[in-house]
Amino acid sequence: MTTATIVTATVKYAAGPPRETKYGKQRINALLTLPDGSEDRVWGDPGDAAITALSKGDTVQVLQDGKGLKLVQVPQQPSSPTPAPQHTQGHG
Repeated sequence: MTTATIVTATVKYAAGPPRETKYGKQRINALLTLPDGSEDRVWGDPGDAAITALSKGDTVQVLQDGKGLKLVQVPQQPSSPTPAPQHTQGHG
């Protein structure tokens, strides 16, 4: 029995266009670099928002369960910077 572990990986290559697998199904994948320096792919269906949201250099949490990788946490999308509040002092 294999123990599942959660590790932090870095996206080396984001998902490209869907590719046909040897089973005739369209799939997408992103290549991740694991903490030990090895590389593995996380796979999903073409509409998988979690995989398509990955960008090169993102850091993600993945579950290694002996059968492949599964995304546990997707990166936070950078929010648009909010301007600092302007403090005005009333005169009069």
